[in-house]
Amino acid sequence: PLKLAVKILVNSLFGLLLLWGFNFLGALMALAIPINLVTILVAGFLGIPGLILLIILQVLL
Repeated sequence: PLKLAVKILVNSLFGLLLLWGFNFLGALMALAIPINLVTILVAGFLGIPGLILLIILQVLL
């Protein structure tokens, strides 16, 4: 249980860094993804493909 909790925490921090980096660069294109628990977990668990999914959803919706 502790190992799983640590893995979720590390992945969530990675997702937060991905989102922060994208929002920093996306500001040049007027594109931003809101940073909240759901987007952090999607980007954290799925990594780069998750970030791409969030970008596509942001553009389409």
